Amino acid sequence: MIVVPQINYIIYMLPLNFPLPVLKKFNKIVETFLWSGKRPSLNRTKLYAAKEDGGLGMPRVDWYQYAFSLNQLSKIYGADSQTPVWVSIERELTEPFSIHAFITQTEGEIPFNSPLLRFARETWRTSHQIVGSKPLFTRRSSLWNNKLLVGRKTLFWRTWTEAGIIYTEDVLEGDKFISFEQMMTKYHIPKTDFWKYLQLRSCLLSMQKRTPLINQTLVQEMIQANQLTKKTASSIFKINNKLNIFQKIWGHFMVEVVYGKE
Repeated sequence: MIVVPQINYIIYMLPLNFPLPVLKKFNKIVETFLWSGKRPSLNRTKLYAAKEDGGLGMPRVDWYQYAFSLNQLSKIYGADSQTPVWVSIERELTEPFSIHAFITQTEGEIPFNSPLLRFARETWRTSHQIVGSKPLFTRRSSLWNNKLLVGRKTLFWRTWTEAGIIYTEDVLEGDKFISFEQMMTKYHIPKTDFWKYLQLRSCLLSMQKRTPLINQTLVQEMIQANQLTKKTASSIFKINNKLNIFQKIWGHFMVEVVYGKE
């Protein structure tokens, strides 16, 4: 597979939205060549599964694209002395949000219509879809430009953001919403913002009834566990691959149990 490393090199060096149909077409060409245009003798799940999991270990370049991008995103968790220059540049672009807060948002404009930031946010969402994880309501998800709605509009109060209220965990004490007095003391919020406090609390309580609050998603755990290592992309790809394979196998198993298929 001499071609795959060459494609991966381009994808790795250009953290942009590489046309997904092109990557899927490449996978299709490889599959056609492998089976000589005949009917496959095994399904794709086993074809792309790692050898230690009983598969053939065929590479999927579309998954490598997201693994490489997550490798880049892992650098935002490092200390300032360890992060590359581009991190500080993108931090300025996403102000008043941190890069991490920005990529967890589901709404809001892309600063300067940056293709890098657009792809970073898209990668964040797609990677969660691959591993079957929901990133919407965690302690480290952004309060603003997310699924918290008031009058069918997403919340974003700049003065609160500049005061340091950015993540869900910023307004919680344990699992409970902090009082308005605590918020005024901690973030110097004026008394006139009490109505906003009630709106935000109502939104969060409503969200918590629909979606349980978790500390962090599986993707966040993967990034933090593999940050700033030489084999980050490879580790993330293997974890994504393994999780996706297990989910498919489990899905087939459930169909067999429910419908009695062998």
